[in-house]
Amino acid sequence: MSWCDRLASTPGVGFQLTPYFASFEVIRAWGPLLNSMVDGFNNPTFTVTEIQNGYSVTTQDGFIYSADHIRSGVMFAHRLKAKPTSGGPPVMEMLSTPHPFTQLLPEVSSKLIESTRMLPDIASRKISQFGIVSTTRASLDDLPPGLVRFIDYLSRPWGKVVDAFSVEVVSEIDESEHWTDRCQHKIARPQDPDELMSITLDFHRKFKVGQVASEGQMRTIISKCSESALAYLERLAEGNMFDEHIIGRKAG
Repeated sequence: MSWCDRLASTPGVGFQLTPYFASFEVIRAWGPLLNSMVDGFNNPTFTVTEIQNGYSVTTQDGFIYSADHIRSGVMFAHRLKAKPTSGGPPVMEMLSTPHPFTQLLPEVSSKLIESTRMLPDIASRKISQFGIVSTTRASLDDLPPGLVRFIDYLSRPWGKVVDAFSVEVVSEIDESEHWTDRCQHKIARPQDPDELMSITLDFHRKFKVGQVASEGQMRTIISKCSESALAYLERLAEGNMFDEHIIGRKAG
């Protein structure tokens, strides 16, 4: 089992594309997708938000679609609503269904392909980058050994784990003649001891030559990058890389 499954991490995936500056066309292109998200005759199960150069669509079951002039993404985030009760205060009801990270990842990836294929002029656009994000909220005691060692390393000047911090590290992970892999590591510990730590790991593969934005190529990119990303997240969690003086590389 992945540590992302054990800690109920949530996934996000996204493509970076060659530009297309006509944001109003995104919602029109997504018409068939949005029309399928209606409960009954006239009850949409989504909300639409305008973002810079594009739109974001949040569904009742926790999926967030977004697209602007250069990006297309889908992420999952749990959703709650207050449900009234007779003669008492409202209670919180979960609208989304919790699933393990490794089960949600193929689902958001499939939705990404579906929504990206609908974007304007997609047949002539190229994919320049693909990314997978893992978002985790957890206490220090529950973190995998590698992340604990990372925090211990950052805390060395003070001789103990510091009370609060926010750190971001971007590092190259691997490279081939066709692409370069990097990961953005963002870890934050709030000052309030009752609040959980936030860990965001953004693994992205940047292509040296743009890739055709066909359904088949999207599936190939997602499959290969998912394998590499999950392997890196496990390697990071194990913590052995903190003992290595040279990070090995391999092309693939």
